[in-house]
Amino acid sequence: MKTRILFICLIYAGFVSCGQQNNHSQPETPHVHANCSHDYSHEGHSHDGHDHGHDHSADQKQHSHDHDDHTNCDHSHADHDHNHGHSHSPAGSPSHDHDDLIEICPETAKAAGITTAQVTRKPFAQVIPAIGEILPMQGDIVTVTAKNEGFVLLDSKRVFSGTAVRSGEKVMVITTQGITQDNYTETLLQAEIAYNNTRQAYERNRELYRDKLVTLTELQNSEAEFKAAELRYNNLRTGFEKDGLRVTAPTSGYVTEMLVNEGDFVSLGKPLFTVSRNRDVVLRAEVSPQYMSLLPKVVSANFRTSASGAFYSVTDLGGKITSYGRSVESSSLLVPVYFSIPYSPEYPAGSYAEIKLLTADGNNYIVIPKEAIIEDFGHYFVYVADEHGYERRDIRIGGSNGIDTQVISGLTEGEEIVVTGANRVKLVERLGALGAEAAHAGHSH
Repeated sequence: MKTRILFICLIYAGFVSCGQQNNHSQPETPHVHANCSHDYSHEGHSHDGHDHGHDHSADQKQHSHDHDDHTNCDHSHADHDHNHGHSHSPAGSPSHDHDDLIEICPETAKAAGITTAQVTRKPFAQVIPAIGEILPMQGDIVTVTAKNEGFVLLDSKRVFSGTAVRSGEKVMVITTQGITQDNYTETLLQAEIAYNNTRQAYERNRELYRDKLVTLTELQNSEAEFKAAELRYNNLRTGFEKDGLRVTAPTSGYVTEMLVNEGDFVSLGKPLFTVSRNRDVVLRAEVSPQYMSLLPKVVSANFRTSASGAFYSVTDLGGKITSYGRSVESSSLLVPVYFSIPYSPEYPAGSYAEIKLLTADGNNYIVIPKEAIIEDFGHYFVYVADEHGYERRDIRIGGSNGIDTQVISGLTEGEEIVVTGANRVKLVERLGALGAEAAHAGHSH
């Protein structure tokens, strides 16, 4: 797309260069025509740098305009004043009339991604600036601990922070090989023996109870011992393999932190790694105390992180405000505000964020997308579109929530403005200005 716009620019530059050839033909630059074919033939229009005694009326008769049909767009020039009379000022410079309208063919505008939208009024909330970060939701992080002592043997699939895991997937093995005091294999064998013995005792007591040879209490005690031994044995043998006890992911998600390395010795209950379910995250905003009275009116927020660059709306994401602080935190001297939003890799937990809190406001204002506005040395303008082309319009802006911007003056409701591709319209406008300057520079008397 950029290549096509550049190609248009080169075509236009070619028209301008025609005015700088030896015959000093004077090109017309009242409008910017992008991707439209114009054939301007200026015959007999010569200027002697030393003799200005020629007859202008005769030259004007010889100055003919041959307009071929436009191949891509049909631009009517019936209302355009192509005046090539040379009214010389005292300084000897020619005077040309220029129309500010920027004309771009519909086909070119579409190919360049130029889109428009109607100016409307809508509620625009007061914006509170804030900083903050993305935090994991409490309960969303699961910590996996060691069920026995031993050495860490990581799985052949190396797991790092950010690695996706499935529920039940093996992450590592805790081996007891080389440990004489607490050998897991021996512990498992003892548990298996206890399980078999208690099971046989329970089954025997059931037969004896039918014959009234043991009491109900004795039967219940043997059953309890069997259930306890069975539970211990099953827990120990779950995940057991020849190298040791297999450690698996308790839930599907992403490993947020690896707390051990290959070969580390761990004791019973030692944290090994953490897994995030990635269902929701917390957007924590920190606000200056001067806005504390407005916090009860906060209904949503827009935010962006260094990972994304673009602003996201808490409301559009399906999030909501959960709470806000009633006092200033001693550590930061700021007031916290919390939002719950669905997880996305575009704003991962741990990211710092620029946040704009939005308050409830029932008033309607002229509000336009932020991307439609172009800044030029502290001045702001947009391009207003109609059936004839595009017009540059200076505006005064108010607040911005990162996505939309309030317009104080310069636009009226119902006007059509360029939203996407405004910079490309500016490029065409700049191209026309350069062409006009080149035309005047090449027009010598």
